[in-house]
Amino acid sequence: MYKSYAIEIPKGSKFHFASEEVELMNSILDFEPIYKYAIGKNNECFNAKVYANDEGKPLLGYLVHYSIEDCRAGIDGSNTQMKEIYLLPEGRFVKFYTLMEDNLVEDGQHNRLNRILLVDQGLTDGEIEAIFDHLSGKF
Repeated sequence: MYKSYAIEIPKGSKFHFASEEVELMNSILDFEPIYKYAIGKNNECFNAKVYANDEGKPLLGYLVHYSIEDCRAGIDGSNTQMKEIYLLPEGRFVKFYTLMEDNLVEDGQHNRLNRILLVDQGLTDGEIEAIFDHLSGKF
């Protein structure tokens, strides 16, 4: 499912990954499951669902860029809406729209996360440059 959405930077672009670079990234970066939905308390997750890859295993990714679209504070917490871009182990990218909700209540901070795969998976020039600036700091 996700492979039809995952994007690759075209060959010939100065930002395209060679196979050796993908191998290096896989040996250095910590790819973690990408949560579709999660609920927790005090940053501990109690209930979560992760995206699955085409083989039914957890979809792994490394967050390489995010942009906050909206942030609102309320009486008992805050809501943050953002776009996130994850690098996948094979060197492709996937974009998500993410809503994070934090609520302060008597027994601690309750957290909720919803992540939706964006239909428009295109990367802007600014996003590509931000991604490679971020990754160049890791190597």
